[in-house]
Amino acid sequence: MGHAGQHTDTFLGIRRSALLEITLFLLVALVADLLFGDGTRYWDATPHPFWLIIILVSAQYGTSEGLLASAFASAALLTLNLPKQLLGEDIYSYLFTVLEQPLMWFCMAVLVGELRMRHIRERDMLREQLRLSTDREETITADYHRIQHTKQELEVQVASQENTALATFKAAREIEKVHPDEVLQGVITIVNSTMRAKKFSMFLLQDDQLNLVLQHGWTDDDLFSKTFQPTSPLFQHVIKEQHVLSIANETDEPILGQEGVLVGPLVNQDDQRVIGMLKIDEMEFLDLSITSAQTLTALCDWIATTYTHALLYQSAQADHVASDTLPPNSPRSFAKQKAMLRDMASHIGFDLSMIVVRLENIERLELDQINRIPHAITTLQETILKPLEAVDDYDDTAHEYAVLLPGASRDYATLLGETILSTLTDMLPTRGTPVSFAISTQSLHAEKTEPKILNPKLFAFRLKFLGDLSVAADFPVHTLTLKLTKTDESAMMNIAAITQIGETLERILEMFLAEHPTYFGHRFSPTQYAVVLSAIPLEQATEEGKELLQRLQSDVPANEIQVCSSLHTASPTVAPQ
Repeated sequence: MGHAGQHTDTFLGIRRSALLEITLFLLVALVADLLFGDGTRYWDATPHPFWLIIILVSAQYGTSEGLLASAFASAALLTLNLPKQLLGEDIYSYLFTVLEQPLMWFCMAVLVGELRMRHIRERDMLREQLRLSTDREETITADYHRIQHTKQELEVQVASQENTALATFKAAREIEKVHPDEVLQGVITIVNSTMRAKKFSMFLLQDDQLNLVLQHGWTDDDLFSKTFQPTSPLFQHVIKEQHVLSIANETDEPILGQEGVLVGPLVNQDDQRVIGMLKIDEMEFLDLSITSAQTLTALCDWIATTYTHALLYQSAQADHVASDTLPPNSPRSFAKQKAMLRDMASHIGFDLSMIVVRLENIERLELDQINRIPHAITTLQETILKPLEAVDDYDDTAHEYAVLLPGASRDYATLLGETILSTLTDMLPTRGTPVSFAISTQSLHAEKTEPKILNPKLFAFRLKFLGDLSVAADFPVHTLTLKLTKTDESAMMNIAAITQIGETLERILEMFLAEHPTYFGHRFSPTQYAVVLSAIPLEQATEEGKELLQRLQSDVPANEIQVCSSLHTASPTVAPQ
């Protein structure tokens, strides 16, 4: 039999297990009566065997199943088994004789079944009380942990608010800069101090659309937009109508969509002109309060005014390209210098190249790493690039730095670019995400018809530049001296012979220099030349001098080549090229 009170499958309100037990018991009892009894279905047995199933089912399942067992037992007893009515026995006595046993079964089923039902009701009540007690305990425990967590968060928030004034003052010093890029770096500090945002971004209004110029905390999984067209709802409400949008407002939530939590326009308070927007993309729920919108508005006005002042300052300084006070990192000044040097290179006749150093992974860098980059560029300019014309912030928003190289071909620019890349990597901190730079070179002017044997002024200019560049890029530079020796006094006294020998010497030398694009030479006299060899060690320079001597001996029998001097000898780690 099943366990007491266990809820199982039912049929017409009766448990199927009770129905099965009653049926099996009665079948077994009837078969036993046919096989071993007298076939009267235990009519005269006292107590009757059917009492067992009725009492057990009533005590196990309750009143309904007990009455069913009584009904089945009565049917099993009386069906086709009614006793004969005795002579002289009235109908009432006969009915009492027939129904006496079933009536007692039904009474016992009700009595025992109701006792069982009372136990079931008490058990169910206790179970419900236990469930309610358990739920109440879990609710109290959960509320306790939630209140404890809220208490800790409030303690942290109160502690942080105690330092708000000092943090804001320090952040203000970071943003009050005269260069636009330094202002953008200061924005990271001041937004972190005042808004406690996990992720935020800054957009500037360029070409009638909002373009991303600064983002902090973004990951590869984020799907925030990097541009907003004038037709977008966010552009219309923030830029056109100058509204501050908050996800806490029901009307602002559809406009923001998945783009952020708070958005405010960057309004320059001097002329009330909108220059962009500041967007808080993600922040803690407890940090989003009723004062967040007011704080964001004040912050946007401060950033917009400071950034506009920095742009005006840079513009004013760039207009004085010849001034001693001109900052070396002005983009407009750099453009003027580049144009001026390009004109000079075209008229005078020298090569002009440019190296562009681009910071590739600023969105993954820590604030400390970002703040060290301008100092590293300044140090680089004062050491390696000191004899050259250098300018940083070649692009206002792309974090690019450029170096102008007058008198340098693209080959020399590539060589110096590799040195700049390794030097910058060594100067910046290595903890966290490594700083990644990309180097590219451009030829702003190349002398296609430039002779390999230069005139005295251009030779001196090129030689000085190559000497400075070899020190900066750490590659060797050597000079070879070629001169005709006197073996035949009569031949040497013949001016025509001297001229012919000088022409042959110059022709062979030009062929040699044409095979080496970075080499160049100068004629001191018809029979004496100087050749400058770069980016090879002294031993290789000597070997190439011997090779040139062998070429000359076939046409000019009386000559010699000697290594005159080394302008710079590279460190042993530099491999010959």
